[in-house]
Amino acid sequence: RLRFLSGPAFGRMHGRIAVSEAARESIAHYFPGEFEIIPNGVDTERFHPEVKPVVDRDENRPTILFVGRADPRKGLPILIQAFDRLRETMPEARLLVVGVERDEVASELEGVSSTTRASIEFAGYADPADMAGYYTSCDVFCSPATGQESQGIVLLEAMAAGRPPVAFAIPGYRDVVQHGVDGWLVDRIGVEELAAGLSTILADRVALFRMAETGRKTALGFSWPSVVERLERHYAKALEIKGRNA
Repeated sequence: RLRFLSGPAFGRMHGRIAVSEAARESIAHYFPGEFEIIPNGVDTERFHPEVKPVVDRDENRPTILFVGRADPRKGLPILIQAFDRLRETMPEARLLVVGVERDEVASELEGVSSTTRASIEFAGYADPADMAGYYTSCDVFCSPATGQESQGIVLLEAMAAGRPPVAFAIPGYRDVVQHGVDGWLVDRIGVEELAAGLSTILADRVALFRMAETGRKTALGFSWPSVVERLERHYAKALEIKGRNA
């Protein structure tokens, strides 16, 4: 509704940036034009595989980590059901939930078995300083968001920490994760599909290790020094265009 005010100013810009193709498509609907894709960065020194885990690791208990809000769009209800399915073939698995209190998903927990409920640990609202240690506390990171994600910085944080992400293949996430290379993308949004994806990646420890190593390398390409360098080049180009048009 304010486009009549911001439109003229937007038209005078000499450079436009979007953090992902999904973000570009979203804003181009209102403000068409050429955009350069420059992603958000991740602190690859803070998020690192050698960070001490916050939660004790148990090699006999494959651990899945969720970080987010109780917003249904973030997909925790789907993950809880998928975890219940997963435990039918992998009963030793556990789910660690950060950012959500147990009572916020009480109704969802009523729909799964008591043993599944006992295998879900709720860490509540974590101190940001502890987040790197939560990532290294898990074997895989699961972000089952169902849409409206511009990039998925949490995926990059997990990859920087050497933990492969499992997620639905939604716009934004597809710009970060290469399926089967540095993470696992589930094509169809659904409980059974997510359970199958988690089962596949957790059952193959060799592939899990390979994706963890590759994911760390992918995340380094999104490190802040790399992103800042791209931003500086973009701003320099915009100033050059402005000078030519002066």
